[in-house]
Amino acid sequence: MEKKSMLSLLAAQTQCAKSRAASVREVGQDASAIEKKIVGSLRLTYAALAQGFLPDKVDPQAYVLRINRTGEHEVKLGDRPVPVSGPYVRVLFKEAGLALRPGQVILLEAGLVRDLLEEALARVAHDQATADRERAALETVFGRCRQFESEFPEKVFEDAVKRAFEDASEKGEEARRRKVALLAADFALDEHLEQKGRSRAA
Repeated sequence: MEKKSMLSLLAAQTQCAKSRAASVREVGQDASAIEKKIVGSLRLTYAALAQGFLPDKVDPQAYVLRINRTGEHEVKLGDRPVPVSGPYVRVLFKEAGLALRPGQVILLEAGLVRDLLEEALARVAHDQATADRERAALETVFGRCRQFESEFPEKVFEDAVKRAFEDASEKGEEARRRKVALLAADFALDEHLEQKGRSRAA
């Protein structure tokens, strides 16, 4: 998509989101999330693109949403993927009346990034708790099953135990890796906001 077309698309999407925000306000609901986070991200993207900073030239400290060819929503910090929920990102933009196009690149406003990180961290905490419960349940079940171990070939029993514990451990480890990546992204966001605050104060 050429720069002029992308700018036109962003301008149209901004107007669409602003209209949705006005409709939300008219029925007495809070439209601040759409106005500040979605419209703010679209304006930030428009300004960067107008200056030639998108889609290829991106600040390493910028949080960028990319829509791939299959329509999946992927968030990155520089060249590092941030394991937030793509479907959740899509829902937030859909609530603003938008369906982003494959190939689009959106610079994300800090408040929106914070929302995505908090939602993802809550999901990770749930996944870790689930993995811990599964492992505890396996320890209980296999502890009880040892009394029947003689009824099964030893190798079969050991393989079943090993596979079950490996699956539970991998779920816990995958959740831990996501948590580390999310906390690193959250820390980077805090640092970026502090730098911006110092720059404004100077």
